Amino acid sequence: MTKVIFCAILIRPGVALPKKGKRRMKVLVVDDDELVGKAIGRILRKVGCEVFHASNGEAALTLVVEKRPDLII
Repeated sequence: MTKVIFCAILIRPGVALPKKGKRRMKVLVVDDDELVGKAIGRILRKVGCEVFHASNGEAALTLVVEKRPDLII
């Protein structure tokens, strides 16, 4: 079976993205589909975010405590 994945992250005008040399936004991506999680992570890295992945709720809770993300998707 072939899966088509489309992922778009829209950023409102005026929202500041992390600048070089400043702390990067930490984002936790939680998805049981590895391909979807990787696609979202790739896009977030391109805009300067530090990305962590979890494939289930239990792993996500562990990463929330360890990494203290700014955003969870």
